[in-house]
Formats: sequence, structure tokens, C-alpha cells
Amino acid sequence: GGNWGCGAFGGNLELMYFAQMYAASVCGIDELVLHFIQDDDILNANSNVYLITLDNKNLLFMGDATTETEKYILSKYLKNKSNEDIKNKLKNLYIYQIGHHGSNTSTSEKFISNINSCYAIISASKKVYGHPSEEVIELLEKYNFKIKITEKEGAIIF
Repeated sequence: GGNWGCGAFGGNLELMYFAQMYAASVCGIDELVLHFIQDDDILNANSNVYLITLDNKNLLFMGDATTETEKYILSKYLKNKSNEDIKNKLKNLYIYQIGHHGSNTSTSEKFISNINSCYAIISASKKVYGHPSEEVIELLEKYNFKIKITEKEGAIIF
């Protein structure tokens, strides 16, 4: 039960601090990137990534993660048999917040094809940086994700 909300403020996704604080006390939070990732975009590649389970729903917040971050998550969690719990959560997502506002450096077909289609939330405004990229939108559509973009919808509430 309960409402699910991703509020838009100035075109940016609020990471639902209230949900994170609530989640920290009553449900599971897994921080998925605990390893330094080498990338030309070093700050975004090492963005915090959270997998939150709340009310039996799995939410993946990619922050500003890049495709290099996705490669790390694939190798550590989706292709590794020792992390079955996290792998199962990633294959049963309810919400997937697309990394780096849907830029073409953030969402790879290799990653998308290894998680289930679910709600894909993109916090972006084309007026600012040209995000999300058409390539990312087409990729998400190809894999049947239900796309919601804050630029078009404002606050996204489930």
C-alpha cells in the first residue's frame, strides 16, 4: 500500500529522502557500487546507486551512474552466483530511475536487457542539457519499459 512519489523540483528528481529514511529503518537498502570505477566521467561513474525494497517493491535509483557503473553492477550482481538475493531484486524491479537524466552515457542495452521491464523514471529537461537522449528512449521502448519523464509529467506519483 501507500503512495509512491518522485517529486520534481526544478526539473530534478528528489530522491525521496523521506522514503530513504523510512526505508533505512524498516526495509532493505543495498548500496550497489562500493568499488571505485575508472571512467572518463569519474564523478558520475562513482555516483551512489541504491536498490531499495519497500512494501515488497524493488526500486533502483541509479543517480548519475554511467554505462561503466552498469558494467560493474552486471559483473558483480547479475552475472555472479554469490549475489542471488540482489540479482532477484534487480530482475523484479517496480521502479528504475534511469541514470544521469537519460543521457546517452548512462543506459546500455546490455544492462537494460538484464533487468525486467518496469516503470522507468527519467528526471530531465531537454531545455537544459538535451536529456533524455532519443537513443535511451528508443532502447527503453524496445524492452517495453513504461517511461515517465518529469519534464512532461512533473511530479510522478504511483
